[in-house]
Amino acid sequence: MRQSRDEQFQLAAIVESSQDAIISKTLDGKITSWNQAAEQLLGYTAFEAIGQQITMLIPVERQSEAALILQRIHRGERVDSYETQRQHKDGSLVDVALTISPIRDENGVVIGASKIARDIRDRKRLEAERNQAELQQRKSNAQLEDFFDNASDLIQSVSLQYGRFLYVNRAWLTTTLGYQRDELAALTIFNLIAPDCLRDCQGIFQELQ
Repeated sequence: MRQSRDEQFQLAAIVESSQDAIISKTLDGKITSWNQAAEQLLGYTAFEAIGQQITMLIPVERQSEAALILQRIHRGERVDSYETQRQHKDGSLVDVALTISPIRDENGVVIGASKIARDIRDRKRLEAERNQAELQQRKSNAQLEDFFDNASDLIQSVSLQYGRFLYVNRAWLTTTLGYQRDELAALTIFNLIAPDCLRDCQGIFQELQ
């Protein structure tokens, strides 16, 4: 009995000191435990949260997903690293990754669920910033390509190693040689240079490599 109590105390200490929010609830959704990290993540103290319904943490538009998760817990299934949002006490939404496990009694019957919620707000913010930067880069590239393509000057880009065409603008195609872009894919710049200039051109490419 003493060993069992010691193990319970050790487990409680581990839960309380965890950097991840750890919350347990009954099958009808009543919160039964709430560690310090849960308070820091979601704003409610243990006194405020314990005894309340878990639905107070779930945004209205995500209530249906909570019901589906509860069905899986009833079946004794574990939910691993499920990314979603939960609602802070101040009403703001918090990005979290949830791991949810069934709690069983001594007979193996599921009587509740234990939930670990990891704060992923920083990662989501960095992902959003990266996606925004990539979108802006694509827009800038499209604008630059449009500018080059509609320029009246002849603009081209070729690889130094083989002289293959990487880009030619519309003026270069229609005004100079009349090739289509797909035709140029099978050619190199050396195919289009006059024979008496070819050696000099190849020499320039070698110097630039």
